Amino acid sequence: MFNRVITRYYKIILASMCLFIALHAVDGALSSQAENVSGQKSEVIPQTVHEKMFENFDNFIVYLKDPHAVEDNQQGINRKERILICNVAVELNPGMGLSNERVELRKIIYNTLKEQWDFFKIQSRSKDEIKIRLNHYMNAEAIKKVYFSKLVVL
Repeated sequence: MFNRVITRYYKIILASMCLFIALHAVDGALSSQAENVSGQKSEVIPQTVHEKMFENFDNFIVYLKDPHAVEDNQQGINRKERILICNVAVELNPGMGLSNERVELRKIIYNTLKEQWDFFKIQSRSKDEIKIRLNHYMNAEAIKKVYFSKLVVL
């Protein structure tokens, strides 16, 4: 009986301390926002500039088929078929922007990925090929690097 009372007492104290810490954290966040509104420089500005250096193209699902594979006659399936799921991030050169035709840019990326059936070529060659083709389409050297932020081959 005595242990239950002590346990309940410590639970109440622990809950009170957590509530105090949470309220203190919210108060600190609100006060820093109030300082930013009052005219002091905010640290959000460099982050938005940094974010504009990257453009994301999400949710590519590409059916990859090995042209050299032989179909299994018993089951009628190709053993060298793969599905690629990826997100592509493009780093832009300073002062450059992408074309407003994002659908065309997605098509270029999709077709470039679809041409590569070998997983290892996707990781190395596709990045360079995507960069070259997108820069050629926009008639400028806008793209500095290409990254895969998610790359899954099934």
